[in-house]
Amino acid sequence: MGVSMGVEPRVEDPTELAHERYSALVRAVATVVWTATPDGSTRVGSDWTTLTGQTTEEMTGYGWLDAIHPEDRERTREAWRTAVLHQGVYDTDYRIQCADGIHRWFNARGAPVLDHDGAIREWVGMCLPITGSKRFQVDLRIPGSSGTRLTAAQVRAARALLGWTIERLSREAELSPSTVARIEDAARIGSVRRSNLDAAKAAFEANGVVFTGDAGRVGLSLGGTPTAP
Repeated sequence: MGVSMGVEPRVEDPTELAHERYSALVRAVATVVWTATPDGSTRVGSDWTTLTGQTTEEMTGYGWLDAIHPEDRERTREAWRTAVLHQGVYDTDYRIQCADGIHRWFNARGAPVLDHDGAIREWVGMCLPITGSKRFQVDLRIPGSSGTRLTAAQVRAARALLGWTIERLSREAELSPSTVARIEDAARIGSVRRSNLDAAKAAFEANGVVFTGDAGRVGLSLGGTPTAP
């Protein structure tokens, strides 16, 4: 009498299965998945070379910045430098020149992977396409001011008007001091997330600051008394 030798079902490793599911989900939503060394130097990635047409030699290190739109390049460089310096989350939008020569908007996100002692082992992130975005908006719009934007100088003036230190604004807006410093720096405000700018504006308004705009100029007031930024 013969004995049927069936194939035993595979026993799934829960950790491996979770990783496979996560990887499949990331690939479904992200155009590019990337990694970088602890000091921020980007490693070669086939996703990026396929998207941009850059060779592996061209994109390695910081060469990937050459594929970023010239108007977004310095802001992107600063956002990445700040994330690496402070070991924080990287989240910014920029235009990438794709292999077909067309610039398209993407949201880039990344985070450090830490060793057991807290040291950065590497960075991992992804680039997500932004459908329909025509330009990157980083400044706060002032209602009733014909599109006038809130400036870094105006933020500094609002803080001075209240007599707040950077640490005080940090507490009131629930932002890190380094983020507040970037908001007040005209050269770096472009690397600040819109939600953080909204938080700073809300903190000022909750304490009586009113932002105004008139004939292309911006100003602010406290208790109805106008103050030049």
